[in-house]
Amino acid sequence: MAPMIPLMTTVTSDEFVPSISHIISTVVKFVTGYFVLVSDWITDHFSEVQGWVISHPLYVAAAIFGVVILVFVLVPCIASSAFQLAWRGLQWLGRAFVRCLGFGTKGVTKGSTAAHYQSRRLGGSIPAGSMFSSFQSVGATQR
Repeated sequence: MAPMIPLMTTVTSDEFVPSISHIISTVVKFVTGYFVLVSDWITDHFSEVQGWVISHPLYVAAAIFGVVILVFVLVPCIASSAFQLAWRGLQWLGRAFVRCLGFGTKGVTKGSTAAHYQSRRLGGSIPAGSMFSSFQSVGATQR
């Protein structure tokens, strides 16, 4: 007999908000801490920094240009690509998971955990918006 898996639970995005906000606040604290260290060093060595900036204007311009390109061009491109790659990987894993449960491209697979759950718990009616119907939709996608 196949093990019973509760497929009628609802997962909301509210469960993920605290962890995402914690990650963002940690990154912000790290970045601001780094900039505080740099600004403290510049404050302590202001006359030396000022003399170097005045005597090397091309290096300063190149450094500013490099930082602008890095912040406004490269970082968003890399972050966007990484996000898209991670999202596609999660989609693939999700489809693989539901297919292993028995939600195929042509419906619930005979003899699978999903078929057992459907026959024992749901009978002939699948509630709209339930986890079972969501898994059916994901399993039916052919990508």
